[in-house]
Amino acid sequence: MSGRARSRSTVQQRVRIGRALGAALCLGLLCPGCAWLGLGDDAAPQARMASKDAVAGCEEIGRSVTKTRAKIKYERRSEEQIASALETLARNAAPGLGADTVVVDGPVELEGVNAKRRFALYRCGDGTD
Repeated sequence: MSGRARSRSTVQQRVRIGRALGAALCLGLLCPGCAWLGLGDDAAPQARMASKDAVAGCEEIGRSVTKTRAKIKYERRSEEQIASALETLARNAAPGLGADTVVVDGPVELEGVNAKRRFALYRCGDGTD
């Protein structure tokens, strides 16, 4: 193989690498606020959200404070996104602490780029109110 053919091959390889890196960079810039937080696989879907009145006959297990980012890269998340993420984190944590029901126990508190919220955790057993 001649030096010229090798040089052409190297240039083509560098162009492909450059395109791949450029595509990855563009994807990262186009989706700065993209975040997904799902419920855990096993017990978390069993932990439900309830009002304070709905847990009157339940045993209080304890309290939990969940935290998430209020700002991802350069974009601030909406209040609904933040509240939903904090709720999902609380529901994911509840079964590990022996709780099956989660109740909001305070407002969303913003601290710079972070947000947190307190939750009360209950064991209601059969899931009835």
